[in-house]
Amino acid sequence: MNILSSSYFQKKYKKIVKKDPHLIELIEKKFILLQSAPTHPSLRLHKLTGKLTDSWSISIRTNLRIIFQYVENDILLTNIGSHDEVY
Repeated sequence: MNILSSSYFQKKYKKIVKKDPHLIELIEKKFILLQSAPTHPSLRLHKLTGKLTDSWSISIRTNLRIIFQYVENDILLTNIGSHDEVY
């Protein structure tokens, strides 16, 4: 399973890691975990509802989420930000 990212995700990701470069390593670890053990409790993986019904969410930190969709055999990252920013 490959991890792909939308241009919107890339733009927001660059802003976030520019403010806190230590997040790069943490996010990379979460991606590896998402690929190898997607049900690991530390990811807090859950399917979304409402306008984001085709999307899933994982937690990076207490108030940092990544929103993504499963597209065929890949993961497409669509958004990153605080709870209030992404939902």
